[in-house]
Amino acid sequence: MAVNVPPPDFTLTASPSSQTVTAGGSTTYTASVSPVNSFSGSVTFTVSGLPAGASGAFNPTSVTGSGSSTLSISTSTSTVAGTYPLTITGTSSGLTHTAGVTLVVNPVVAVCVTAGAAWQNTAIASQTGTFTATFDATPSASSINSVIGLSHGAQTAYTGFATLARFNSLSDIDARNGGAYAAAATIPYVGANTYHFRLLINVPAHTYSVFVTPPGGAELTVGSNFAFRTEQNTVTSLDHWGVYAATGTDKVCNFAVH
Repeated sequence: MAVNVPPPDFTLTASPSSQTVTAGGSTTYTASVSPVNSFSGSVTFTVSGLPAGASGAFNPTSVTGSGSSTLSISTSTSTVAGTYPLTITGTSSGLTHTAGVTLVVNPVVAVCVTAGAAWQNTAIASQTGTFTATFDATPSASSINSVIGLSHGAQTAYTGFATLARFNSLSDIDARNGGAYAAAATIPYVGANTYHFRLLINVPAHTYSVFVTPPGGAELTVGSNFAFRTEQNTVTSLDHWGVYAATGTDKVCNFAVH
């Protein structure tokens, strides 16, 4: 009598069933393969259903026989809030199995910090490489003297900050370049108007570039490859941002690291 032996196969599961992130954040899932009927093939993973502005990567990209892989999902601040069903697919030769999970993306909530003559510090995820920092700053008046900077640890003095963008007392925007403030061109500012800043920061090189977009205008270069403030030219990580106004106040909103 012939014995019908089932062919080798595998099962695919994923956990957790749902993850929630704020736009611009990241999360992970675990995809697990279990063998059936002495399965020993290589299973390769893919994911579909990701929203615009999001990306996914598996580590490892495949497993043999049995095992698990971590799916890392990264979203951007442009990712639209919503609930997204994702399909994780495992493929081995002619065998294909899927597992479904859900990604919930929450909108970025505008957070503002207003500072006067007392430093206001906010923690961020520690940055040790090259990254971008963006924020919107509104000086209370023209001719104030206010800075927004990044630092290692919370700081209460100018010397503690590696990067410093400034609304100076001459009603211009400049930034710290090593031992002094400088600017590629004269960029005036007006009190009660909001200016969008973009900083490209290279921690290992201890340099940064500063760009600002005035209300209704195009992005302007404040400085390219400026050196970290002299006192911070050996810092190895940045994990706070701070704002201070010697005169008037400065309101900073939507600070984000990309």
